[in-house]
Amino acid sequence: MKAPELSNCSHSFYVPARDAWGRTKTQLGAWLQIAGVVSVLLTACDRIGCKPVAPVRVQLFGDSTMAAPALSSALQASMDASFGPGAVLVSNRGVNGTTSVQLRGGTDGMNLPWPQSVASDVIVINHGINDMLAQASESLGVYQDNLAFFAANTGGAALVFETPNIVGVWVSGTAPYAQAMRDVARRYGVPVADTYSYTAAIDGRAQLRDWFHPSDALYGRIAKYSIAPAVNPIVAHLRCM
Repeated sequence: MKAPELSNCSHSFYVPARDAWGRTKTQLGAWLQIAGVVSVLLTACDRIGCKPVAPVRVQLFGDSTMAAPALSSALQASMDASFGPGAVLVSNRGVNGTTSVQLRGGTDGMNLPWPQSVASDVIVINHGINDMLAQASESLGVYQDNLAFFAANTGGAALVFETPNIVGVWVSGTAPYAQAMRDVARRYGVPVADTYSYTAAIDGRAQLRDWFHPSDALYGRIAKYSIAPAVNPIVAHLRCM
């Protein structure tokens, strides 16, 4: 039986069929050698064909917990440490007191109707706290629909969802919104910076400035330990690393 063919760049290579591995040691050794050569050639072709994005632009969208200067500056510092100064540029388009409805409709006072204000390679969206506060007029289903709309319309950028942080009021708090975001992300294959789980694990309520907003120190940890791990693989890919 002819082995399946794998094409990359302008070359074609053969890789062993599943039943080939049960043959003689000589054949097995030959296939392993071929597989090793194929791996090297494919990697070389991928690197040759890759054009690094420089700089990689990252835009942050969301409510006041995203708009905080302490968060964006900490994320920029994390990007500088990982990729070098100037390799990644972080800009913040978060708006205090806003919801996902306003981001989608372009009524948050800064952004145009989604995704017209997207002008980057990577976008991070964190909404949920104010959506929770507006639940009398906005259902969880509306929130999920907005997230799905963002995921389906990224303006050509790679999307990361960031779950809302834990809050100091209400028993359930932002938990249903964090789970709704995870569910939409799973449906659309969007990576998640799970700030809710992170802040819950480290007793984030004790590190809030008020009922909703993290301290500057907590913003720094969120940037480094929640957002950066979700963004870094995308940046590395864009930079052909």
